[in-house]
Amino acid sequence: MKKLIPLVIMIFLFISFTTATTSLAGASVSISGPSTVVAGKSYTYTVSVSGSGFNMMGSVSVGGVFSGSGSSFSDDNNENGPLSDSCNVTVSVPSSAKAGATGSISVSGSGQALDEDYNPLPEFSISGSKKVTVVAASNPKPASSSSSSSSSNNSTPKPTVSIAPTPTPIPTAWELLESSISKIDDGATKKVTLTKEDTSKLPTRVFNYT
Repeated sequence: MKKLIPLVIMIFLFISFTTATTSLAGASVSISGPSTVVAGKSYTYTVSVSGSGFNMMGSVSVGGVFSGSGSSFSDDNNENGPLSDSCNVTVSVPSSAKAGATGSISVSGSGQALDEDYNPLPEFSISGSKKVTVVAASNPKPASSSSSSSSSNNSTPKPTVSIAPTPTPIPTAWELLESSISKIDDGATKKVTLTKEDTSKLPTRVFNYT
């Protein structure tokens, strides 16, 4: 009975170690980039693969409305350990793509781990994908008519109406003489210099003064 106990312990440790080694094998995939795109533009996505094992390798492809070159990833160790790699994929959306159409980025590959005797274990698969939707381009809202009218009124100065002053008429010699007749003493004389225009415009009221 005593001889069986060490044997049972060794078998238990062997199973535990094998299970732990196998559980380390595997990989996770993340794809970062916009989930919505606009027709006629290009976008870049970053694919990151991480896991644990002896090695891993795979490829990245694009599909749907996307066009562009795929990529690949790989990593390896001398023994079981952390695995990681990343790559960028640039895709183009055709200008003819309609809103609601979809594009995709897909990751596929495999990896492998070793057991305690460094013998290869069954391969584990690596997969992941991202679905992207085409949306309509957003257009800026046009300014309202009232805002445009107000802006137009503010930017265009109104014309200013100016009234020319009425010129003050220059009195003729006759008008000057008429205004001073009442101030002339009896028997006195008043000398006035007349122009040719004045002599042709002799007012009749001048003759009323005696």
